[in-house]
Amino acid sequence: MSEQTVQSAMSIILHAGDAGMQGALDAISEADFETAEVKLKEAQTKITEAHKVQTDAIQGETRGD
Repeated sequence: MSEQTVQSAMSIILHAGDAGMQGALDAISEADFETAEVKLKEAQTKITEAHKVQTDAIQGETRGD
C-alpha cells in the first residue's frame, strides 16, 4: 500500500469522524433545533470532504497513480 493511499485513508477517516453527528442528535433531544441545523450542516460539509478524498483516491487508482 502506497504512502498516498494510507494518507487518503486517514483523511477519509478523520473527515468522517469530525462530522460530529452526536452534537446534532444531542441538540435535537433538547429541542434546540437551531443548533441541530447548524451541526447537521457542519456534518454534511465534513462528510462531503471525506467523499471527495475517497473519490480522488479511487480515480487515482484507476489512472494508475
